[in-house]
Amino acid sequence: MKNILLAYDGSKYAEEAAKLFAHLPHRERIRLTVVTVLEVPRVTRAYATANWVAGSADREHQLAREKFATVERMFDGANVELEHRICEGHPAYKIVEEAERCEADLVVVGAKGHTTISRLLLGSTSDYVATRAPCSVFVVRPTGLMDNPRPLRIALGYNGSHASKGALRDVRDICRGKDTEVFVLSVASYVLGFYDEMAPDPQLIRAEAAESLQEALGELQGINDSTQGQLLEKPHVGDGLVNAADELGVDVLVVGETQHSQLTRLLLGSVSRYVIRHAECSVWVSRHPEED
Repeated sequence: MKNILLAYDGSKYAEEAAKLFAHLPHRERIRLTVVTVLEVPRVTRAYATANWVAGSADREHQLAREKFATVERMFDGANVELEHRICEGHPAYKIVEEAERCEADLVVVGAKGHTTISRLLLGSTSDYVATRAPCSVFVVRPTGLMDNPRPLRIALGYNGSHASKGALRDVRDICRGKDTEVFVLSVASYVLGFYDEMAPDPQLIRAEAAESLQEALGELQGINDSTQGQLLEKPHVGDGLVNAADELGVDVLVVGETQHSQLTRLLLGSVSRYVIRHAECSVWVSRHPEED
């Protein structure tokens, strides 16, 4: 049984995330922990406002329980074991804390539709969770799929690494059936290091990328007949994936990430971090710590 954590506060972003996750095919029973985080101010009993704050907190808890009923209806009849947890504190911190507590395999969180500039400068709850969660993270952005029934379009960024192989297994789980279209994207990047020096043997890099592409296609085409592949030659891997996903009109872009330390991820960045901040579609960061 897989452990999934869904961050849900009743907002339209959280509802979009819940709807899209409920729309995905699930082969096995799921333990779905729905986490609602309330930002309740802390006031000592000495202040006259203490009773008002306590009453407000009670109302917020009641409202959270009422909103959970919406999620229950979404998964009615599904092979899902539901649990609702209400926490108080900073949303991003609490979501990561709860993911660690319940040993989640995947965290599902909605992303607000900020502009690219505000994403870069201000960050977000989804960015924090995707960067620091110990497991895979599904950051959901609306693409019109839920308003206009059509096949789910999934793109997989693949380079043959252990991390991308974990992402491929995740894609295999969600791409079965006639209602999904799958694209495998392999990027040959000839720019290396911090100083944009060119690779000494671009042909070798292109050949390796082509080999990785064929490897992933071989794994997926037997499961999903619609699977297609694209070999991209781009200076920046993340930019190549984001642009291709946009041109293909995909709903979910799946990328693998090795479980580095938090400091390493913050200082050096990563393809997954770039994709999360720049993609217009939903992003699934596949992270399998036991395999690193």
